[in-house]
Amino acid sequence: MQQRNGKKRQADFRNYNDDTEQNPAKKAKLDEVKATYEKGQQTQTLAHVESRKKEYKQTDGYTDRNGNKVRMSVKDILKLLESICDSSDPDTSEAQSLHSLQTAESLKEHLDPNDLTKIKNIPVKDIFTQERWNQLPNAYKTKFKNATLASLYSHITDWSWLPLIGLLHDMGKVLAHKRMGGLKQHEVVGDTFPVGAPFAPANVYYKDRFFEKNPDLDFSKSKSTGNRFGIYVKHCGFDEVEMSWGHDEYGAWLLENNINHFPAEAFYLIKYHSFYPWHKGGAYSELANDKDYMTLPLLIFFQKSDLYSKRDTPYTKQELKEKKEYYEQLTEKYIPCREPTPYNLRPGKMLL
Repeated sequence: MQQRNGKKRQADFRNYNDDTEQNPAKKAKLDEVKATYEKGQQTQTLAHVESRKKEYKQTDGYTDRNGNKVRMSVKDILKLLESICDSSDPDTSEAQSLHSLQTAESLKEHLDPNDLTKIKNIPVKDIFTQERWNQLPNAYKTKFKNATLASLYSHITDWSWLPLIGLLHDMGKVLAHKRMGGLKQHEVVGDTFPVGAPFAPANVYYKDRFFEKNPDLDFSKSKSTGNRFGIYVKHCGFDEVEMSWGHDEYGAWLLENNINHFPAEAFYLIKYHSFYPWHKGGAYSELANDKDYMTLPLLIFFQKSDLYSKRDTPYTKQELKEKKEYYEQLTEKYIPCREPTPYNLRPGKMLL
């Protein structure tokens, strides 16, 4: 059910079990979503992840099927996203380019309108749901209780990068385009989860038992080693964990390995923004370390703009024109692509 102004309530988002008997279009969309998750949860294995990382995360860039190195600008990538629609997303049927701009604009609203380098006074505790707050260790409740985003991340003095990361957070979905090998959607989109570790009940569709057909099921339970954390050490940190392959991993790597002026938090947001079992459900806490907990408030804050900004309403040509200059200036500021680097073979072009 939507509000009269056409905007959805928060409870309407990520509803995978809506009553669709009277809405054939909604049923067809949810069937597509479920099929995407089913295939992904059955095939995302440690071996698969290692294979895709070897193929795409090359030090000299991605090589297409014709043996050519692919080079594209940010503008090129965003253009390709106009033809990609996320088959795992129950909340929109529009192209990724629209969703990316909506996310960026939502994040921009959290900046000081008189100084877009500053973030508004946002209490950290207010970012959490009560349920997620209750799951936090007491030490982090104490740290977060009276903090704001600005005070918690006091080393960040210029927040103007945040809307740009909103615009670029799904750029890894370019993997689904034929120029990048045209990967199937189940290995590009959807919630991410650790491989090589037990599959948590907080994963969407877990009750449908799709994971039971995953070849890593016994391996992830570590029956042979007796380690309930799979191949990992307790509180090793998510950066030491192999995540299911997809647009998060690739998009973060892509930006980080090109000349940029982003803070480290920007790459973290991209890499884990689809890790819903953790930032929404509190799962996999046994693998999280201090960095993961300290970045969690910013991750949840970011994800609210990613999730709740979705509308199937395109911007007008005039609106797009007005926003274009703003984001072009931010791109020039944070991804100048001018300094000599092995990852920047041509000015203005990015390593893919």
